Amino acid sequence: FFPILSATAIMEAVRTLIRGYLPPAAQAYDLYILAGTIVLLLVTLYVLKQRRPSGAPPVVSGKWVPFVGCALKMEDPIAYVTKMKKTFGPVFTLKVLGKNLTYMISPESQQAFFKATDDVLSAAEAYKFMTPIFGKGVVYDAPTETMIEQVKLARGGLTAEKLRSYVSKMVKEAETFFSTVAPNIGDKGQIDLIQSLADLTINTASRCLLGDRLRSKMGTRVTQLYHDFDVAIDLIAVYLGLPLPL
Repeated sequence: FFPILSATAIMEAVRTLIRGYLPPAAQAYDLYILAGTIVLLLVTLYVLKQRRPSGAPPVVSGKWVPFVGCALKMEDPIAYVTKMKKTFGPVFTLKVLGKNLTYMISPESQQAFFKATDDVLSAAEAYKFMTPIFGKGVVYDAPTETMIEQVKLARGGLTAEKLRSYVSKMVKEAETFFSTVAPNIGDKGQIDLIQSLADLTINTASRCLLGDRLRSKMGTRVTQLYHDFDVAIDLIAVYLGLPLPL
């Protein structure tokens, strides 16, 4: 109610202002003049928004459908991005569902990406869609200092030395998996291969990153929760921010 009332009051104020500058013969058309002014303002804002700084990468916008952009052409994303790379080079921007997706497909451009500071390239801005999944105050939704601490905690398990130590854990998890699955199907049988390998991946990652003690206490509920996280990262959630049923 109040936003509508405010908008009405603003419109009346603007109309009164316009009438003050119009001759009597033109005052009957003040509403049309106001509408034209608003349209002109919106067009100007849109044009200004499209202006890009010098040196910015080329933009593929899909001009016929401005908001949708290149989304309709990305039935095969890898093939489409490869085609754009051949056309525009290793750095270019695609407009998709109102967002700018900039691809940096070369060692040189990726080096610039990883060396950029947060005030130049903000990971928090890119990962806003993860906030409904993990909650407020977690990683990229947290203040900068807290985010750095949380990222360091996760990154500590991915050093070269740590990765080498995970080999024996991976072997152990694989042996456990096959010793559990094989007796259930015998020499012949059927299993849901996609689900079974997904469980194996989650269990292996958990043993490596969380440790043997926590892995030993995990049940099937954990893999189901990871599955819920996975289906939550959907294009509709990423681009439009809409909630999805599990």
